[in-house]
Amino acid sequence: MESKKIYLASDFHLGLDIPESSAVREKKIVAWLDAIKADCGQLYLVGDVFDFWFEYTAAIPKGHTRLLGKLAEFCDAGIEVSLFTGNHDMWMFEYFQKELGVKLFKSGVERQFLGNPILSPMVMAWGPAIPVIKLSKPFSPTPFVSSYFIACTQIWAWV
Repeated sequence: MESKKIYLASDFHLGLDIPESSAVREKKIVAWLDAIKADCGQLYLVGDVFDFWFEYTAAIPKGHTRLLGKLAEFCDAGIEVSLFTGNHDMWMFEYFQKELGVKLFKSGVERQFLGNPILSPMVMAWGPAIPVIKLSKPFSPTPFVSSYFIACTQIWAWV
């Protein structure tokens, strides 16, 4: 039996056009995913896949279609895809799980790799080592903050 590999990637920051366009980076990422598909057993996307992601009840941010389709293709092929939210894409809720089949992990998740525990990126960020990031913790996705953000963006859309 052929052994499959575990791949980890992070910090794509799709949606941010510096230093090259997001679309160019997305095509490179999809090409990389095509190259690893044959021997990939598990894919872990470890935070900040998008520079900003806010998921509404019935809508998601525009763009990133190639990557979303490729992630669904991996899941459909039986490749386990896990996404750990980072501080730029912490507003993910159900879309990736329901529509793509991606396992979504928020802060507080510990996984094992080759017998060694690792923590999700947001756990490390909220830990004692990075006190400045702790200032943003009150703005993390709570029902109140999410509802307020949705209301504001709907108002801004009409202005």
